[in-house]
Amino acid sequence: MKKSALIIVDMQNDFVLPNAPQCVKGAVSVIPNIEKVLRTFREKSLPIFHVYREYRANGSDIEKTRLEDFISHEKYCVPDTHGCEIIDELSPLDGEYKIVKNRFSAFMNTELDFILRRLEIGDIVVCGIQYPNCIRATVFDGVALGYDVTLITDATAAQTDEIAKANIVDIRNIGVACISTTSLSATSEETNKWNPKTYNKHTAFVSKLALPVVDLFDSKEGEYILDVGCGDGTLAVEIERRGARVMMGVYMSSEMVEACRANGVEAYVGSVTALPYEEVFDAVFSNAMLHWVKDAKLAVQNIAKSLKTNGRFICEFGGDGNAFALVSAMQEVFTKHPEFDVFDNPWYFPSVEAYKTLLESEVQKTHQTGHPSRLHPASKNARHPATPVGDDSATFA
Repeated sequence: MKKSALIIVDMQNDFVLPNAPQCVKGAVSVIPNIEKVLRTFREKSLPIFHVYREYRANGSDIEKTRLEDFISHEKYCVPDTHGCEIIDELSPLDGEYKIVKNRFSAFMNTELDFILRRLEIGDIVVCGIQYPNCIRATVFDGVALGYDVTLITDATAAQTDEIAKANIVDIRNIGVACISTTSLSATSEETNKWNPKTYNKHTAFVSKLALPVVDLFDSKEGEYILDVGCGDGTLAVEIERRGARVMMGVYMSSEMVEACRANGVEAYVGSVTALPYEEVFDAVFSNAMLHWVKDAKLAVQNIAKSLKTNGRFICEFGGDGNAFALVSAMQEVFTKHPEFDVFDNPWYFPSVEAYKTLLESEVQKTHQTGHPSRLHPASKNARHPATPVGDDSATFA
């Protein structure tokens, strides 16, 4: 698995303090979220880079476009001044890297790329200020240099929300994972491990059985798709083969995300209960995953929020009665052995009617298609016949 590093950009007094000469209006509001991100990386002992600007007082090393303003007005980011210092809330600790830059990109004319490669970093997480300049340049350069880049949208600021939203669209469109602080926290706390080779050896039937669901999905050329529970990307590749573009896959296992990326589909470790998107995708696809999500209402709300107007959501997952014999046996064992504590069923297997009700509480229209795929019948010793892996598909309109 690739190692991650955090890059915090330009959180200096001259850009953050309300009366500073180059104050970015949204900077103060994102400080708490940057603190959360910083705390996450510190707790995991991951590399942290504080990137900040310095200009000579005579302006000889400032960008040409800023020179006239710098000379004729109050100077900023001059070494050994209070304004040049990183704000107190984010003050670097011993062992954290401080990178000085005098251009928009944190990579240009700095040692950042060299140190990242020496540390064998493959993933970079970016936050700070501000969107149209240093954040954008840093993110684009990071992608060009071959890093997997994640932008923490609510830990990054601009002069206005409109500027921020416009830049997020562009940044997401080059393959950068744009997620929230909440999503990052969920990713760090709620992950699980899957071995892609073992998974394919024993459960390849899951993707094969889902091909009718891909047909039902009926992706169109030019559509932007989110694959929730993307696994190793097998079905995402099938969707793209039919003309659509799977912009992003989400899965809780870093190992499976790496396998998905190896298949050419951009993905990140995350949870459907912490999706950061708003009106981004034409359609959302999910196969054999949502029965693992106990907070089904939050999952549906996030999926609905991520869809454009008249977008659609096609899903397949375990329904009422699925794994009945297994769940019953587990419940029986826990009942006989109170020392095991209370049995906490890890699955969510709703009836068609119950899930339809849930969907209709968030959307205008649903359509249930029956059972697009089935498991083989259960053995004669099972208490209940095998039930469909897939129970429901829905269209958001």
